Amino acid sequence: MPRARKVQDVGDIGDPSDLVAWATAAQLARLDENCHISNKTVARASGWDAGNLATALHGERHRLDGERLRRLDEAICALAPEVENAGGLTSLSLRLRGLTDRTSLVAHVPCNWAPEMLLEPFRTEFDVLVQASALLTMFMAVDAPKLKGEGVRAIRQRYDEQIIELIDRLIMIGASPPTPRNTDALALVGGLAKYSFEPAKERLHHALHTQPLGFRMWRTVTALVQLSKTNPDLVNRVKPWVRGLLNEADRLRLANVYPGRSLELELAIAIPPDWSPPGDEDWVYQLLLARARNTTATVRERGTAAHGLWQRTVAYDPDNIGKCKDELGSLIRQLRSRDERKDVADGLQWIAATLEHVIEKNVEFCNDWPEVDQPWFITVNEAADSLDHEFIPPHIQPAAKQLFRHVLLQNAGVERREAIDTLVAGGWIEPIANALQRVLTQEKNQAWIRIRALFALGFLQHRDLTVSQNLSTAFQEAYDKVSRKDPPVPPSEISEMHAVLFAIGDCFGAEVRTRGSQKAKEQVRANVMDNLSQLLSDDRTNTPERYPIARAAAYMLTVTASDRPDPEEPDASEELLLRLSRYHGDRTTKSLCAWALEHRFDSESGKIHPLLHMIK
Repeated sequence: MPRARKVQDVGDIGDPSDLVAWATAAQLARLDENCHISNKTVARASGWDAGNLATALHGERHRLDGERLRRLDEAICALAPEVENAGGLTSLSLRLRGLTDRTSLVAHVPCNWAPEMLLEPFRTEFDVLVQASALLTMFMAVDAPKLKGEGVRAIRQRYDEQIIELIDRLIMIGASPPTPRNTDALALVGGLAKYSFEPAKERLHHALHTQPLGFRMWRTVTALVQLSKTNPDLVNRVKPWVRGLLNEADRLRLANVYPGRSLELELAIAIPPDWSPPGDEDWVYQLLLARARNTTATVRERGTAAHGLWQRTVAYDPDNIGKCKDELGSLIRQLRSRDERKDVADGLQWIAATLEHVIEKNVEFCNDWPEVDQPWFITVNEAADSLDHEFIPPHIQPAAKQLFRHVLLQNAGVERREAIDTLVAGGWIEPIANALQRVLTQEKNQAWIRIRALFALGFLQHRDLTVSQNLSTAFQEAYDKVSRKDPPVPPSEISEMHAVLFAIGDCFGAEVRTRGSQKAKEQVRANVMDNLSQLLSDDRTNTPERYPIARAAAYMLTVTASDRPDPEEPDASEELLLRLSRYHGDRTTKSLCAWALEHRFDSESGKIHPLLHMIK
């Protein structure tokens, strides 16, 4: 009889060590269950004692640091190359802990290889990521106080042109549909910006203001802020630029392809109060409070802003907790008023409930949940409990259920995204996708909870026929809602259609091929294209309140476009993008369509250019 394993808990959603340990245990469980490869075998292959690995998984004595995770990734991928989504632990650690040292880099290149490698052309995303890692390895090697920046300056001068081109390519990878490579690229841009700030600043600024998918660059700016905190000289250069960016956040949000993504709020939460000039009001506090009060913002934005305000005060400014409680008390009363936004009243009340919960417990964010007597809350818990009947090993199952609840119930935006990242890295994504589908099947009325489920389904990157069909069904349901003429469609249902289209693009637009992924992509495109074409042709997205649908449609069409079967016949994506570029009244939609038409399609060969090469 096999020995029962110790349960792998995630006691604190804000503790990267808990999340990395669970993802590691989940990866090891996949090898054990699917390939009969024991933890002992993996430990030996990674050059580690099995007993030390077991204690490290539970935070005892040994730590799962960057070097150990890299060796585990290598061993897992070498022992089970046929297992999809194997490895990725180093990438998860980079996302959760940041670029702390050379061991946290996603690729390791011997220093004597780097000079020659940096002269090679960029053909694939892997070329770019490896070369960026090689360059950062060189920078980090000479980043020592005794050298007074001389080594860094020498490398910067020697590789000036390569740095600029690498940053441009990394930005394009980072703007692409979300995969581990996408988030690794964003972190690497932040790392390069630490050592070559002015060129990186110029390109990031340009991307945020003009690049159609530049909204994803907010995460790179956040990474740079985190990296700069130990470097006073860099802080002095980063502070005014970041403040200028966030002062423009509301204006940039209006032209954002995905304003509800809240990435600029994640940046604001990462900025300590002492970045405000002495004697001045904490401008970040006011920014977060204003977004939390903004009745036109989404549930996701308001929850992220409100919880971020509390979280930041507890972490950085405990002397002002009393003031923060008073402000949030007023906000809670506002959120509980059902006259404010009737279409998302339950979502706003849930924000109020979780705010009261964290304030009462004096904790930064929820690790458990206040009880509410609402059908949607019962549906989420039933979906989580359905994981008991999925094939998930018992020692990782309780935390899988807890992470699933965070994906849908957590109002602290950073922690909700990190829960998704951890589930993806753990590899048991099929049962999670099934549970998300259960929510979509059972909860038809609460658009805000459906939006969270759709977002997670897109980020899980589980590209099979079942997910394809589930997203097709969700599209049809959203289409039926936005197609009715009377009464007017509420904003939340516009957001739901936006979320469906983005989920399709995020899941099936990534340039990653797995078994069955191409067929699943073709199926979902075939299922939605007729109605999408009708929606775009009938001018039903050409009013300001419906612009988000057109923007999401342009994104989905751009990233899921396929090679022409006949070089003389345009792809359906190309035809719809051309139509939008000509008649649509939204500048953001037209800009995205024009960019895609210019860079994505080869008119002579009929082939699709990779997003990597779509430099604007």
